[in-house]
Amino acid sequence: MNTPEQVEERSPAERIEEIFNAFETAGAVGPEKDVAYLFDLQGEDGGQFLLKVGAGGVQRAEAGAADVDLSVKLSVSDFLAIADGNFDGRLAVASERIEFSGDMTAAESLLSWIEAATHPEE
Repeated sequence: MNTPEQVEERSPAERIEEIFNAFETAGAVGPEKDVAYLFDLQGEDGGQFLLKVGAGGVQRAEAGAADVDLSVKLSVSDFLAIADGNFDGRLAVASERIEFSGDMTAAESLLSWIEAATHPEE
């Protein structure tokens, strides 16, 4: 686990890369049906990032390389705060700082994974 000082030493672009790589290396496994999540991160160092999640694990792909089941749009700063456990994903939805379009069942699954990753003791 990174200390706050280690996280602050990295640029937002490096943190984003680290977070998406962690999905793959952690061996996350999703539902039997493959789901493609497009993260549309707004602001400096943002961009589009595609994750395919399924029973075989998680794979990153080029944005636009597959049909997308769920698009997730939020700022880079909110994405990093959620990933670091400093901002609750459900609060981000309630305050309209994160937008979902597509399969809302996939959105619920994503929020559950985020909660489990950021609050493992609960």
